Amino acid sequence: MILSANLKYLLFGFCLFTFSFSLKADHYLGASISYKSLGGFTYEYTVIAFTATDHPQSDKDMLTVFCGDGNSVVLPRVNGSGTKVNTAILKSIYKGQYTYTSEGNFQVFISENFRQGSILNINAGNSAFTNIYLAAIVPVYASLSVCVNNSAEYQLTPIFYAYQGVEYSTSFGLYDADGDSLSYELINCRGVNGLAVENYFIPTGVSVNSLTGILTWTNPLKGRYAFSVKVNEFRKGKKIGESSIDFVLYVSTEFTTAPIFSLDPQFVAGQHTINPADVLKYGSSISLAGTHTITYSTWNNTGASVSSNPVLSSSSVSDTLEWTTLLSDGRAAPYTFVHRFSITEGGKQYQKDFAALVYVTGNQVVTCTVPDISNVEKVPPELFDYTVSPTAFIDGVYVNTGSSPATFKIFIYDVQGKEMEAFSNFTQQTLFLDLSHLSSAVYLMVMWKADKKFVTRIVKL
Repeated sequence: MILSANLKYLLFGFCLFTFSFSLKADHYLGASISYKSLGGFTYEYTVIAFTATDHPQSDKDMLTVFCGDGNSVVLPRVNGSGTKVNTAILKSIYKGQYTYTSEGNFQVFISENFRQGSILNINAGNSAFTNIYLAAIVPVYASLSVCVNNSAEYQLTPIFYAYQGVEYSTSFGLYDADGDSLSYELINCRGVNGLAVENYFIPTGVSVNSLTGILTWTNPLKGRYAFSVKVNEFRKGKKIGESSIDFVLYVSTEFTTAPIFSLDPQFVAGQHTINPADVLKYGSSISLAGTHTITYSTWNNTGASVSSNPVLSSSSVSDTLEWTTLLSDGRAAPYTFVHRFSITEGGKQYQKDFAALVYVTGNQVVTCTVPDISNVEKVPPELFDYTVSPTAFIDGVYVNTGSSPATFKIFIYDVQGKEMEAFSNFTQQTLFLDLSHLSSAVYLMVMWKADKKFVTRIVKL
């Protein structure tokens, strides 16, 4: 009867927890995560989040980042009350610092409730109560001979609108301060514990250019769709870090006329090779069929001044770029130049991105040792307060101690009622209990939180 009563209590708590979260649904349209070394074991995290403005609960001043070592840090929003991309989308930027106490390769991540509803490639549109999960790998080492890494930074807002049947493309504008070579791959959108969200699929015709990072959908279908891209960083041919971005795309037929962009074929090739200290100069042009007025912007990841001389009319743009390189610009990784063309109708901005790669011959001198990041520290799973996972184990179990771990106590009993283990004085909310020394059998785990008791049956395999 005691177990039954506790089970009822846990079920009631779970229902209350789920109900309270449904009232505070965040309705994320997308997010990205990146990091920067501040010296030693201290890193600064940046999360850029896009949420729906029609849900007041989405307007959050704080966001939690899990640091990969069992701890988390709360990041404050640094762009005031957020920046409106348009009347429907709010952009919030969160930044904060964390200092590790040991070295290792840590998987930093965010996992937030909930995604935008009616996303057709997530569980047949039942996406509203699906988490959005983004991660980055941070190599942290004490030796000064080991390379320090700063992740690539996301500079451009993803494109949120496309037109049915008209090819769509977007760039995230990645800038890497270390000059690392970047490669891009399309991955499944992820949810709780970094697992692919339920019944996720990538529509036919969607791809990402592994070199430029341009994501393209050749024949968009009407509706809402979610996509995720992982960015890998390489130094001296070895992978040194990764990060990710996730975003929603609205495909509609609400424009009065279909916006068809016609690109200069010469620009489509989009690859140039020059020597250090040379002058890069190339031209591009694009025209627009329809009644809309075209707007234009350009971006590059050189970190230097690039001359842009656009000539605009209502339906076409031509531009000539010039960049005087330095001897220090020679490196293995190409530079990316993004050209963004857009139109606006009904408050919605339809955009199309094109990218050119510029190779400056030479290699940056890397004197440090690139760390091996193939082995990442185990990440504690996401658990509800006062729950255990897995209940059938070989080495041990993870336990969520709630918001005040120091007051939490755990006792493990065999089926005869004999106390086998006792744990207390916790410092982490989610922690791992090593129970590998126990014999294969059924045990009861009793967890105390002040005057509350939770009982779970666990099995050592």
